[in-house]
Amino acid sequence: MLQIFQEDPTLLLLSLVAMTFFTVLATIGIYVYSSKKMYKYWAISTLLFTFAWVPTNIFYTNIYYLGTLGEISIRISAVFLLLRGFRFQPIETLEKRKVRIIILAIILVTYVPLVLFSLPPILSSLVVLPLMALALYNAGKSILKEMNHTKIQTFTGISFFFWSGSCILLMGYSFSSLFYPVSYFQSTGLSMTNMMLFLMYIEDTRHEVEEHLSMSQVMSSLITHDLRNYINIAFTALDLMEIEDDDNEHYWTIAEESLTSALAFMSNTRDTIRSLVSGNSEKKEIELVKMLLEVRKQVIIEHELDENSLIIDNEEEYIILESPLLKQIIWNIIDNAVTHTDLKSNIRISVVKHEGVSLLIQDNAGGMDDEIKTCINKLSVDSERLGIGLNIVIRLARLLMIDISVRDVIEKEEVTGSVIEIKLNAV
Repeated sequence: MLQIFQEDPTLLLLSLVAMTFFTVLATIGIYVYSSKKMYKYWAISTLLFTFAWVPTNIFYTNIYYLGTLGEISIRISAVFLLLRGFRFQPIETLEKRKVRIIILAIILVTYVPLVLFSLPPILSSLVVLPLMALALYNAGKSILKEMNHTKIQTFTGISFFFWSGSCILLMGYSFSSLFYPVSYFQSTGLSMTNMMLFLMYIEDTRHEVEEHLSMSQVMSSLITHDLRNYINIAFTALDLMEIEDDDNEHYWTIAEESLTSALAFMSNTRDTIRSLVSGNSEKKEIELVKMLLEVRKQVIIEHELDENSLIIDNEEEYIILESPLLKQIIWNIIDNAVTHTDLKSNIRISVVKHEGVSLLIQDNAGGMDDEIKTCINKLSVDSERLGIGLNIVIRLARLLMIDISVRDVIEKEEVTGSVIEIKLNAV
C-alpha cells in the first residue's frame, strides 16, 4: 500500500485540491462575515493546518528540514488558536497571566536541537501530534456538549474525534514507515472539518436570521396588541359617567381595571423587549428551580397573591441548558392563568426528570378552548383568540425550539383548568 501511495501521487494531489478549496472558501467567507470568535479562530487554525500539511507532504525530503520546521511552527500556532477558539480553560488562564511571550520563546528555543540533531520527525511525533490530538479532541467535545443540536453539528464533532485519533496513530511514523498511509487520514480529517466548518457556518447564519425574524414577530405582536385599546375602554367608561351624570361605581371599576391592564401591558412589553435585546437566545446553564422562585416572587407581588396561590413542588435543583428567555415564557404562562381565573388562583408548578426535564404548570383557570389549545400544541399564532401573553409564549417557544403542549385538567367530569408542559434540555 505504501508503494502505491508513493508511486501514484494522484490521490494525494486530489486531497490537496479539496483541502485547499474548502479551506480558502471557508476562511475568507467566515473570517470576514462571522460575528462569532469561535468561527474566526477555527477558520484561521484550519488554514494554518492546511498550509503546514501541503508543503510537508510535497517537499518532506528537504535536507535542511525547513519544511518540517515550518510545519512544526505553523501547527503549534494552529493548535493554540484551536484551543483558544473552543475555550480550553488552561489556554484562557495562560492568556490572563500574559505568558504568551514565554510560550513563544519556548517554541523558538526548540529550533536549536531540531537543527543540530536533525530531530524534527521525532519532535513532531512526540510534541506536535499529541498537542494536535488534544486540541482536536477538545474541539469535538465542545461541539457535542454545547452545540449538539443538529446532525451537522454532531457529524462535525465526530469528524474532530476522527482527526484526533489519526494524530495519535501518526506518531508511529517516526519509528516505522508503515504508518505513512495514516497521513491520508490526516488529510481526510482536515478536509472533513473544513467542509463541516463551512456547513455549520451556513446553518448557524440561517438560524440567526430565523432568530431575528422571530424576534421581529414578537415585537410586531406587542405592537398589534395596541395599548390604546385599554385606554379607550377607560375613556369610554368615564364618558358614560359624564353623559349619565352618575357616579356609578361600575364605571369606576371598569376604568380602573383598564388602566391597570394598560400598566401591566406596558410592564410586560418593557420586560419582553429588554429580554429579547439583552437576554439573547443563546443557551447556557440555568438553575431551573431558582428561576421558578424568581418568577413566583414577581407574580405574587404584581398580582397581590397570597403565598399559597402559587406552589412549587420541587426543592431539588435542576440544571438545564436553555436560553434566559425561558423566564419570559414561564412568566407569561403563569400571568395568563392568574388573569383569566374568576376564582382564587391556585397554580402548581412541578419538575419531572426523565431523559431531559419537563416543567408542568397547572392552573384552575377553567381551561382553554380548543382553538387556543391547538395553537399552543402546534406552536401556531393563526388565531385571533390568542392574547398577548400566549402569543409571546408561542413565538418565543418557536424561537428557542422548545416543545410546549397543553391538556385539560378534569375533575368530576368538568374541565377545571389546564396543564402546560414545557420540555427542556437537561445538563
